[in-house]
Amino acid sequence: MYRKVFGALVLLTLALVVNVNAQQKARADVPFSFMAGDRMLPAASYDISEVTSNALLVRDFRGDASMFTFGPADAKRAMYNKMVFHKYGERYFLYQVWDADGQGIQLYRSNLEREQELARNNGSAPQEVVIALR
Repeated sequence: MYRKVFGALVLLTLALVVNVNAQQKARADVPFSFMAGDRMLPAASYDISEVTSNALLVRDFRGDASMFTFGPADAKRAMYNKMVFHKYGERYFLYQVWDADGQGIQLYRSNLEREQELARNNGSAPQEVVIALR
């Protein structure tokens, strides 16, 4: 009993800390399902927030939230808020998120995306799909 109560309190505290620390970054209307890390996210409207210096919170309209780790983006500075996806066939993978200040973050590639990349065999880069953030 004590363990269950303690566990519930820890989860509640963590949820409150994440909620307080999450800074609203942007909102995106993503018209397709996509992979972010190892998780499939459905087509929906998402709120994107940076929680820590290397963690991103993605929350859909139902309140379902996922947290992902990232590093700095490896491209030139962007001039507007956007999400960048890699597309392999009909599969989309969240790649980068950019804010209006030109700061970009890049999610680490999942094993599934690496497999998709190897399956291409021709060595060409994946198609990039960009969605503007508001």
